Amino acid sequence: MREKNYNLEILRVIACLCVLLIHISNTYSRGFEEISRSSYMFSLIINSVSRIAVPIFFMLSGALLIKANLDLKKCVKRAAKFTIILIVWSALYLIWNKFVMDQTYDFTNIFSIPAKKHLWYLYALITIYIALPFVQILFANMSERAEKYFMILWFAFLTIRYVGELFEIPMAYKVPIVGDSCYLGYFVMGYFLSKYIRQFKFNDTVGIILIVMANAVNIGLTYYYSVVAGVHQEQFFQYRNTLLAFSSAIIFIMVYRKKELNLSTTKKKIINVISKNSFELYLVHILFLDIIKVQMAPLKIHSAIGIPVFFVMLFIVSFVAAVGVRKFNSVVFNEKLKHRLKELKISVKVRKFLAREV
Repeated sequence: MREKNYNLEILRVIACLCVLLIHISNTYSRGFEEISRSSYMFSLIINSVSRIAVPIFFMLSGALLIKANLDLKKCVKRAAKFTIILIVWSALYLIWNKFVMDQTYDFTNIFSIPAKKHLWYLYALITIYIALPFVQILFANMSERAEKYFMILWFAFLTIRYVGELFEIPMAYKVPIVGDSCYLGYFVMGYFLSKYIRQFKFNDTVGIILIVMANAVNIGLTYYYSVVAGVHQEQFFQYRNTLLAFSSAIIFIMVYRKKELNLSTTKKKIINVISKNSFELYLVHILFLDIIKVQMAPLKIHSAIGIPVFFVMLFIVSFVAAVGVRKFNSVVFNEKLKHRLKELKISVKVRKFLAREV
């Protein structure tokens, strides 16, 4: 049995925790007109630093799946599984929005606007999983030079498209594969970085300095334009931002290339349990964030206090719920599995009986 790669598990935990921080800090950042400038600035710092979460989730999937052996049946099952998950959770959140949050939903937007905003990630992930067999074939036959050329082009068109959007210059004709999806690019980047990880020679100090510089630019521009506009501006926190892609890549490299982590048994257990329940935690945490927003008036508390406090609260209740959701799914799946095994046993007995009779 292959030993678990704790570098990947740590990246998954980091991304999971950062997702919670993004959504809590968003509450403050989007409350620009209701909070102090210092509270707003602190929320921007947390928000910007935490944005690596989504790119890292895509990169982890790419690192694990692109190099896997092509299995069309498994690819179809994976896409179908996440589509079912999306449908079920969309239905749950539609009920939640209508009867708890008093919000309506226009079903004509079903293919463009999720029932709850954070479910957009599943929309993007499912489309990649549908195309995965072709991506696997493409990169299985690529040379190292071609793969590097792919990443150069992706970063180039990511930058061109992002800068164009900032200056309201639309790019109607996007370049297929390398220029039409930032999420596919992150997916491929995970595969690329994991494959050529030893070719990145910078030390961690340099990496941290570069990350700080990239975030400082995004935070500074967001603060300036928000103050000028009088409302929070989010364009510099988009996932199409080249600086964010750059920061995410550096974090991925720094953690993934670690050789000896020397983790204690306790630390491994903590990492395992958070990592194992990370997806369910992502799905369920918005329920409790809605409760915090409605019942606890977070904007009345300075973000330097509120973000850490609400993060701990949100993590604890969401984690407990995530474990419950995972166990429920496991029980349902096991019952189906037992039923299927029972059918198989009966089928085998029937075939043996018929064979004897013949």
